[in-house]
Amino acid sequence: MSIKAGKGSSDSNVKEHFCRRFKQEETSLQEQMNRLKETALQPVERVNITDQCLASISQLSNEVKDASAYLPAYDQRTYSTAVRSLDEELQGIRNASAPKRRFAFKKNVAQKNSANSSNEPSEDFSGQSRAATGDSAKIAFLNEPDYDSSDQKGNQDSLDAGPVSGAAGAITITSLSSTHHRLESASSEPGSSISITKIDHSAVDLSDSLSRPFATLAINSVTESLIICGRTSGAAHITGVENSTLIVWSRQMRMHECKSCLVYLRCGSRPIIEDCKGIRFTPFQPVYNTTESSRPKSPNMWDQVDDFKWLRAEHSPNWSTLQPGDEGTIGSGPWEAIKSFISTGCTLPELDDLLRAAKVI
Repeated sequence: MSIKAGKGSSDSNVKEHFCRRFKQEETSLQEQMNRLKETALQPVERVNITDQCLASISQLSNEVKDASAYLPAYDQRTYSTAVRSLDEELQGIRNASAPKRRFAFKKNVAQKNSANSSNEPSEDFSGQSRAATGDSAKIAFLNEPDYDSSDQKGNQDSLDAGPVSGAAGAITITSLSSTHHRLESASSEPGSSISITKIDHSAVDLSDSLSRPFATLAINSVTESLIICGRTSGAAHITGVENSTLIVWSRQMRMHECKSCLVYLRCGSRPIIEDCKGIRFTPFQPVYNTTESSRPKSPNMWDQVDDFKWLRAEHSPNWSTLQPGDEGTIGSGPWEAIKSFISTGCTLPELDDLLRAAKVI
């Protein structure tokens, strides 16, 4: 990765931009590592957050190296030291939370020879015990539609998913094509992490998470789809999404390698994009039936986007903003169709109409 200052950029502007985004990334990493210190964190969620921290530290380290073209040697050392401190802190947290090894006696030679001379095969139960203490949490996959004969739609075209919960506080929705899935509130525990992967020409509704916000949200490999993300109390990581509409409500939001997306966003911090093109941001719309307690009170920074691959003084061409009612946004009539979808779901013949209403196709 190589980031260069473009024409018209002063050295001070470039350094200021790098410093601001470094501090933002550093603060985000500290917040994630503080979550890792929570003893009640579920095993799968702990793994997910740890992986995100490792990836962020690696990316931050690479960016400091790339910035050597315009940063003074002193600044480079300062940033490199900060990255090393973050890495050491993460390693310390991982070591502190790692399960302690069980004490086990080793078989002596006489016992081993005696066991080998027996007709019955010997078994190493200590190995089985160690295996049993590993992370056995499994993810629930929501890739099978639940056809209910008592559905109000009254036919097999109904694609609403029944409640399915992920184990150990994590839920994954994966491998959907030309279908619709809706996650019921009973399917998730408060503070669960959710992952949405490999979705094509589909609609996913997580709006029932408003009263039970997800801790983190990860979206990966999505094309030509509508994703209604509900509410996330932490970070939303969005990677590899193309030609789709996202409705996101989170404290942090980061997009990587995304193209041609319409994002309705409520975000409590500056959104971050990297390696993205054609991202259109517009303010979050109240498509959910929110109660007074769940309505956001913090400012919405939906239009204060940082493009980590653009250091020039002029505005990044990789993203733009749209106001409600602007051409390219969802009109009032189509919003009613989306609200209807949230309330009652949709049938297979209605899916394309829904995607057209959401500016997906």
